[in-house]
Amino acid sequence: MFYTFVDAWGEWSVYAGLLLALIVLLSPIFLVFLRKRYLNIRICRIPALSILITIAFVFVSLAAFFVSAGRFQTFTEEKWEAYPRQRYIMLNDLKSKYEIAGMHSNQVAALLGDPNEITAYGSWIYSCEYNFIEITFHENNQVKSIVLH
Repeated sequence: MFYTFVDAWGEWSVYAGLLLALIVLLSPIFLVFLRKRYLNIRICRIPALSILITIAFVFVSLAAFFVSAGRFQTFTEEKWEAYPRQRYIMLNDLKSKYEIAGMHSNQVAALLGDPNEITAYGSWIYSCEYNFIEITFHENNQVKSIVLH
């Protein structure tokens, strides 16, 4: 998840998110301090406000994640090469745009670049964030299947 933010927005987004998470965790202390100085709220309402702040943070974080992941929904050769950790997100669009099954290995190499690994069975492996994409071939070097593992 962190890599999706880093690839979509840059490294600063992770640090900003961690800072916001720290603020949310410390929100009860902030609210007690603010209550004494500036706010006119009862002490019994502080846990409820802290829970509301936490819920808001979770929803904003999830929304930011889906917006970030949305930047990688569309397959392009440039994105495939530049953001290898996000390849699993691009896979569905890749399959829908190109008829991978039946392609010759030369066509796959031209489209996706060289694989990260070639197995003993001749399958091509493209790495992603926590998974890998395996392309298997028939004896005639045509794609048999493309699978996310």
